[in-house]
Amino acid sequence: MTRTVPTSLVEQSLQMSTVADWLLETAWRRPDMKSVVEEFFQQVESADVPLLRGMVIVQTLHPQLVGYGFIWRRGEPMFAGSGEHGIKEQEEYKRSPTKVVFEEGRSLRVRLDDAAERSQFGITEEVYKVGGTDYVAMPLEFSSGQHNLLSFAIDRPGGFSNAELAAFPALASLLARVLEPKALEVTATNLLDTYVGHHAGERILQGQILRSSGETMKAAIWLCDLRGFTRFSDTLHRAFLIDLLNQFFDCVGPAVQENGGEILKFMGDGMLAVFPADTDAELGDACRRALAAADRACVAMDTLNAERRDFGDEALDFGLALHVGDVMFGNVGCANRLDFTVIGPAVNMVSRLEGLCSELGENVIVSKDFAKLVEAELKPLGQRALRGLSGEQEVFAFMPERG
Repeated sequence: MTRTVPTSLVEQSLQMSTVADWLLETAWRRPDMKSVVEEFFQQVESADVPLLRGMVIVQTLHPQLVGYGFIWRRGEPMFAGSGEHGIKEQEEYKRSPTKVVFEEGRSLRVRLDDAAERSQFGITEEVYKVGGTDYVAMPLEFSSGQHNLLSFAIDRPGGFSNAELAAFPALASLLARVLEPKALEVTATNLLDTYVGHHAGERILQGQILRSSGETMKAAIWLCDLRGFTRFSDTLHRAFLIDLLNQFFDCVGPAVQENGGEILKFMGDGMLAVFPADTDAELGDACRRALAAADRACVAMDTLNAERRDFGDEALDFGLALHVGDVMFGNVGCANRLDFTVIGPAVNMVSRLEGLCSELGENVIVSKDFAKLVEAELKPLGQRALRGLSGEQEVFAFMPERG
């Protein structure tokens, strides 16, 4: 049923003020951007605005994502999603109000019963087809000057009232103040996950930022590196060298993450990761997941090398060592530049094991302690002396199931 415009401008202004009161007094208590946006549109609808569709887009800093979008439609669950980098190159973006708001920072109104006006943008044509009569989009400006987007579409004959149009900029300003700290929290979490890993990022956000703070953690430990990197460094242009490293890390990194491991750091051509376990009883599962990741990485490398050969490029080779034990996980560094890392005898052991891979011509080598916790066919490599460690260590090779 179509709602009519309230008869009194005063009544309309009071209704809009209830939305402002909610933004000022209650919205900041909501846990995340999605819940704020969803309830905001519900509040607007409750203020006798026949809201057909509402949208909020918040830009972010993320290596893969350009921003987060929330779309509210009457009678439907709110949609929450994200857009990847490159979306701004697409024709849909170039022909959208979002481009105007993001790049020019200005508001716009489209009366949808005017064919010439609505034909400017793809989204306004879509809204008109489902009964829309009026559409507005405006910036949600953060303190950094970043322009985000808020839009409303209604299906009331005659479109928005003057009181509604007058109230929307103030509501947008208040909504931006509520969303900004929540967006910054998401950005901080994303950047910490990207640069230090999820496990370490959680601890930083929880306040574990003092030097030497940390904990003892049980884990399967992974250390791998790309063979022949020194030669590649001497012969390849830096752009090709970086691309080569990214190709390698795209094989080993997702394999770790998809099996519940956490990448701690990239060290030149190497990668250190852990598969944490809360108890001794869970160590077996951690080792099995690490071995599954090793298998997945080997398959991914085979696929990559097949593609490289098709292009006439040299195949890549790598070495990977797996061990299990207790590690110290915490803050190490100088006073004003810290790093979350793992240290301890188990880390030293996996480093020495990794050095055997090239020497023995094996891709994956595991320690005796690791081998005891997995049910897999492992090739015995005998007792081996490891540089810097006393005595000899029994080691095994894992043979992945390659196609």
